[in-house]
Amino acid sequence: MIKNVDDYFKSPILKFPIKSDIGLTIPQLHVKCYKCRGKNVSIRANIYERKRCIELIGGSACPKCKMITPFKYRLYTDRRQMLNITGRWITVNPIKKPLRIRILDFLKKIFYII
Repeated sequence: MIKNVDDYFKSPILKFPIKSDIGLTIPQLHVKCYKCRGKNVSIRANIYERKRCIELIGGSACPKCKMITPFKYRLYTDRRQMLNITGRWITVNPIKKPLRIRILDFLKKIFYII
C-alpha cells in the first residue's frame, strides 16, 4: 500500500489495458480523489496476479489539490470488482462479459452443454 509520496513515485505508472496470464483484462480504472472527489490522472500501482483475481495496490494523484489517494483494486475471474480506499472492501460495477460469451453461457444453461 502506498503510505507516502516516495512509495507513490517508486510504483510503476499503469498503462491500460492491463492483461493478465489468467485471461483477465482491466480496460481502464478511474479513481476519484479522496479529498476533493475530482478525477485523478496519474495512477501508479504494483500488479499482483492471484489464483482467481488480479490485484492492483497503488495510488493516484489529483492534479487539483495535489493529494495522493491510496487504493487496492481487485478484478476476479467471475468479473466482480472490489475496491478498497477507506479501509474496507466495496463491490463496484461489474465488467460485463462480451455479448458472444453471454449468449454461449445462456445456451450452455439451456442445453446443459459442458
